[in-house]
Amino acid sequence: MAIYNLLLRKCMYAVGLEMLGRNFFDPLAAIEIPSQRLTLWPGYLTSIRQHEKKMLLCVETTHKVLRLDSVLMIIKGLERSMGSNTVAFKEAVRKELVNTIVLTSYNRKTYHVDEVDFDRSPKSMFEIKGKMQPLVEYYKERYDKHIKDLNQCLLIAKPSAKDMHRGLTGEIVLVPEFCQSTGLTDTMRANFSLMKELGKYLHQGPQEKSLLLDNFLKRMRENQTIKEELGSWGLEFDGKLIELQGRILGKEAIMFAKGTQMVDDKGDFTMAFRSQQMLSAVNLSSWAIVVPQRDFGGVDNLVRTMSKVAGPLSMKIDNPKQILKVPDGKTMTYLKAMDELLDRHNLQMLFIILPNNKAELYSAVKKRLAVDLGVLSQCFLAKNVTSKGLMSIATKVVVQMNAKLGGEPWTLKLPLKNTMFVGFDVYHGAKGSSGGSVGAMVATYSGNFTRYYSTTSHFKRGDDGKELCATMLVDIIKCCHKYHELNTEVGLPERIIMYRDGVGEGQLKQVFDVELKTLSEGLAKLYQDVGRGPPNLTYIVVTKRINTKLMMMKMNLQNPPPGTVVDDVVTLPERHDFYLISCTARQGTVSPCSYNVLRDDSNFDADKLQLITYKLCHMYFNWSGTIAVPAPCQYAHKLAFLTGMNYGGHANANLSNLLHFL
Repeated sequence: MAIYNLLLRKCMYAVGLEMLGRNFFDPLAAIEIPSQRLTLWPGYLTSIRQHEKKMLLCVETTHKVLRLDSVLMIIKGLERSMGSNTVAFKEAVRKELVNTIVLTSYNRKTYHVDEVDFDRSPKSMFEIKGKMQPLVEYYKERYDKHIKDLNQCLLIAKPSAKDMHRGLTGEIVLVPEFCQSTGLTDTMRANFSLMKELGKYLHQGPQEKSLLLDNFLKRMRENQTIKEELGSWGLEFDGKLIELQGRILGKEAIMFAKGTQMVDDKGDFTMAFRSQQMLSAVNLSSWAIVVPQRDFGGVDNLVRTMSKVAGPLSMKIDNPKQILKVPDGKTMTYLKAMDELLDRHNLQMLFIILPNNKAELYSAVKKRLAVDLGVLSQCFLAKNVTSKGLMSIATKVVVQMNAKLGGEPWTLKLPLKNTMFVGFDVYHGAKGSSGGSVGAMVATYSGNFTRYYSTTSHFKRGDDGKELCATMLVDIIKCCHKYHELNTEVGLPERIIMYRDGVGEGQLKQVFDVELKTLSEGLAKLYQDVGRGPPNLTYIVVTKRINTKLMMMKMNLQNPPPGTVVDDVVTLPERHDFYLISCTARQGTVSPCSYNVLRDDSNFDADKLQLITYKLCHMYFNWSGTIAVPAPCQYAHKLAFLTGMNYGGHANANLSNLLHFL
C-alpha cells in the first residue's frame, strides 16, 4: 500500500501540483479574490487502499486559502491602529496569529504558530549548527533572502512529528516578512460578503465536483510521464468514478403528545410545531431577564411572543419575576446583574440577552451560572429581539428551554428495552486552570430515550491513552449508577450502545486494544458486584471528517436524500462499517458519516444497527430535523466544546440530569 501511495505522490508532482502540508494543490489554477486580498489554491486529498472488493483511489477536492498580505503586513496594520508598544497591540497580534498555519515563501512549507516573540528580532543571535549567528545572516546564506525589516518580531513554531524524526527537536523560528497566513480567521468567517464570495468556489455541488474529479483523472491518464511510470509497474488509472448500490431507509414518524408527524424529504419536521404539542412540558413560572438598556423596549413583545407560541406547545410561560436593565455590555456589569437577581429570587432559569456574540461575555455568563451556581440559563442575541422572524425564533427558543428544564419535546419509536445510549467526545486545548483536554459523556436514562445524564472529565493527552481510558471508565460507571437510581425496578441497563466520536484513523487500534478493553473489564466488574453478568455492549466509532463522497445517479448527479446507507464496495474488508447520510446538505455536496462497529455483543444485524443509528439522528432537541450524527454523540460534542471553550471547569452537579448545555 505504501508503494502505491508513493507512486501516486510522484504522479501528483508530474502534473504540476505542489505539496503544502500533507496535500497537493495546483498553483497554476489559483483563484484570485483581490477585493478580499485572498487567493485560493484548488487541491486534492488522495489515498489508495484496499476496499471491500477492489483497490480504490479516493480523491476529494479541497482548497487552501492564502492571504496575499505577508504576516508582517498584518502586524503592521495592527501597529498603525494600536501603537507598537502597547500591551493591547501585543495581545491583538497574538490573538491574530497564534494557532494559525503559515506558509513560508522560501521553502513552501507550512508551520503551526505557537507563539509570537516580541523580545527577539532578525538581528538576534541564534545557535545554528553549533555556531552563533544572527538570523538575518542565516536567511541570506541559506535561502538568499534579504530581510528588510530588522526590528520585526518573530514567530515561534514547535517541530512536527516529521521534524522530530529528522532530529529537529528545538523551536522553529520564522520571520513574518517571509510568511503568508493560511485559512480563515473568526473575523473573516463573520464577514458575510467574504463568505458568500468564497462559497462560490468552496461549496461544489455533485455535478461540479464530478466534473472536477473527471478532469483530475483525465490529467493523470493523459500525462506521458505518468503513463511511463505506471506502465513500468503494469498499472493505470481507471477513467471513471465507481458506481455502487445503496439503499434509502424509510421516513420516520416523530411522536408528540397527541399525535405523530412524518418528516419531509429533507428530514425536517419544523411544521409540526404549528399543530402538535410537545411530548411533555415543564412550565416556566420563575424566571428573570437581563437585558441591555438600549434593547429594553422590545422585551415586553419578546415575552408576549414566547408565551403565545408556548401555549399551543403545552408549555406555560409566566411573566418574568424581574427584568433587569444593564447600562453596558461589560462582563462585570452582567455578572453583577445576575448575582443581584439570584439574591432576590429563587429562579428556574435566567434569560440573558447579549449585546453581541463575542465569546468573552458569553463564556463569563455560562461559567458563573452553570459552573459556579448551578443555574439554568438561556442566552439570546439582542439583534433578534426586534427581528421580523421573531415568532419562528421564539418557537425554537421555547422548545430549547423546555428541553433544558427537563421536558421532552418529542421522541420516536425505538423498540429497545432496558437500553442505555451513550455518546462520548473530546475537546483538546481546554481553557481554565487545568487545561489539557476535556472528555464529555452523555447517556440516556429514560425508557423513551429523551432524558440524559451528563458528566465531564479533564485529562492529559498521552500516547498510551491510559488517562483517557480511566476517566471514560469512571464516567460510564457514573452513567450506569444514574440509570439504576432512576430505574430502580430495572436496575443496571441490560444493553449499552455507545457512539464514540473524536477518534482519528491512527487511533483506532489503540481504541480497540486499550479503551474498549478497559471499559469492558470495568463494566464486567460493576455488574459482577451486583450479581449480574456483563451488559451487552455495542461500541461504534463515529467519523464525521471523511473524504469519501456519495452522489446519486438520476437524470443528473444529485445529493442522496437523508436515510441513504452504503455498506459495500467502498467500505473496508477488515471492518464492520457503513456510511450513512442522515441530513440534507444546504450547499455543496453532502458528506456522509462513517460508522465503524468495533464490538456488538447484542449481535444486531447490519440493517437493525443502521436503522437505530438513523433514528437517533432525529433526537437532537436543538434542531427540528435530522442531524449528521446520532443525538447522544452530538450532545457529547456540544458539552465537550462548551466545557473546554466556555465553562473553564465542570458544570455544577445540580445540572447533570438536565440538558443545560443545549
